[in-house]
Amino acid sequence: MLKEQTETSVKELTASEKAKLCLEDALERQNLMNEILKEAAHYNFPKMHLISHYAEQIPKFSALKQYSMDLSECMHKGFKEAYRRRNKVNAMS
Repeated sequence: MLKEQTETSVKELTASEKAKLCLEDALERQNLMNEILKEAAHYNFPKMHLISHYAEQIPKFSALKQYSMDLSECMHKGFKEAYRRRNKVNAMS
């Protein structure tokens, strides 16, 4: 588009013709962007497809294992208890 515009003599156009040409170019660019976005918005790949099923699976089977905090909470329970029982002295120094 831009190359075609520069090839034509813009100096010969009146101000209203230049404004009309600029408006047409803006509309053409907008239509092109809308077309590109519409084609790319299908989300037809596995990762996005799996996410679409999360909302119905969580109520049926509880939380997803990779996001469950049960194991990590259990693993550091001893550290939390030891922290609570310490004598509040800075052991590092």
